[in-house]
Amino acid sequence: IGEDSSASARPRLPMERLAPPTPTGLPLASLLAWALASCASTSGSGEQDPAVEPLIPSETWEGIEEVRVSSDVEDLDPSTGALLVELDQLVTAWNNQLMEANKASDRAKFRVLDAKLTHKATGGTDRLVEVLQTGPTRNRQLAAMALGFSSEERAEGPLVAALEDPEPEVRANAAFALGILARTETPLGGLVALWRDEDPGCRRNASWAIKQLQAAGADASGAREAARDGLFDADPAVQTHSIVVLARLGDGASLPDLVLLLESEHLLITRAASRAIARLGVQDPHLKGRSARALAAALVQHEEGTRRRVFLEDLQRLAGKNYGAENEPWIQWAGRLPES
Repeated sequence: IGEDSSASARPRLPMERLAPPTPTGLPLASLLAWALASCASTSGSGEQDPAVEPLIPSETWEGIEEVRVSSDVEDLDPSTGALLVELDQLVTAWNNQLMEANKASDRAKFRVLDAKLTHKATGGTDRLVEVLQTGPTRNRQLAAMALGFSSEERAEGPLVAALEDPEPEVRANAAFALGILARTETPLGGLVALWRDEDPGCRRNASWAIKQLQAAGADASGAREAARDGLFDADPAVQTHSIVVLARLGDGASLPDLVLLLESEHLLITRAASRAIARLGVQDPHLKGRSARALAAALVQHEEGTRRRVFLEDLQRLAGKNYGAENEPWIQWAGRLPES
């Protein structure tokens, strides 16, 4: 995935889901079952749906939108300035359309917009690389984001180098762009280092990018320690990305920390931790008993609501069958499993 430099080869980004993937109408090439979702909604209890979050968190996107390149482009030739203006508008529209693309007609509009953005970014790759390497901060920030849509292998090197840019906005956008490109050959060292950056936007986008690269087939074992540390990051998105990466790595050593996260105040983190625990138990028979007892204990703590439904679903995944909606059968089943 991502090896072909043609526009059609770039993995499109869908409304990603924590739950097992279901058809969305978008050409999804690279995403697995452990990704995040967009299009926020709320449950009747007032809690946010555990399976959703904006692909580009609003606070991050607001920072991008503030960096406009409309009239103040004296330092650029007119063609490059016009390209940046158009890409600025297209990327903003792309993000908005992605978060709203629930109906088939909306998804069709998104595909058209995505194709146009890819075409423009691909045709302007050389100019975007030059801006990324030599332009002022606001232009480097936009060029970094736009290069992710270029489908061009030659964009990867400049983006990797931009992970060390002095400005956090540029570093964060370069990381996000590498996640969009999703080339399995991308070296992860710079992203792993950025996962520990002081800036939360950098950590969020670096962890997201590694999650995307891992989904595309890259070896993310070098990110294991950063992901373990990320489980208790101050940013909930970093925590969630860390959970996903560790679950895919089959990192049984993280199980005790994942159990602690079942009671997170953030429903998205609870959902991710629960799914990761079930996945670890399915993958490793030595972890099945511990995973089952952790989920059964969490079930008992919640008599109703979204969290209870989450734990019931993942107990069923782990058991491979349904013991019903009551606590006792699940407690008995978990108790019959060996300790290790």
